[in-house]
Amino acid sequence: MDYVVCSGEVQTKTTRLQADEENIPLAVLEGLNPLAKQAMEWTRDQLRPEDREFLANLKLVRQVRDFTIVHATLDTPGSWTYVTNKFDAMASFSYQFTQLCFYGHTHTPRIYVKGDSVEPLEEMSVTLEMGRKYFINVGSAGQPRDGDWRAAYAVYDVETQQVT
Repeated sequence: MDYVVCSGEVQTKTTRLQADEENIPLAVLEGLNPLAKQAMEWTRDQLRPEDREFLANLKLVRQVRDFTIVHATLDTPGSWTYVTNKFDAMASFSYQFTQLCFYGHTHTPRIYVKGDSVEPLEEMSVTLEMGRKYFINVGSAGQPRDGDWRAAYAVYDVETQQVT
């Protein structure tokens, strides 16, 4: 294994913390579900100044080898909007310069494929095909929204071009 990447909450929650170094803005806390609020408060209390600096310097979009990772969307990565349907995915595909992009934020496994049109896939494994782009959310390792409480992850085999 060459890389381990995370498109999850590591960056989102801490980026929100940057709005106020010592306190999470009240408006942010009010918009969260109770588990997310508790996790955010706990995280704030654990971070050292050097941790905050490291997290503040993380990019919202990153290319790793021949794929891209983003937490929310490629079209507006700092707005924390959700990709929940093929129309949301279309907006991100417009900014996707690699064949494959992994995203998070929804905590729900999904695969969208762009060929002549954008369509969701039912299967959660895929072999990449030339001429198509893939926007993949592997799910969540915490607080999943699909009812399956097991940690979700994917393996991307660059040689076989398979995501499983």
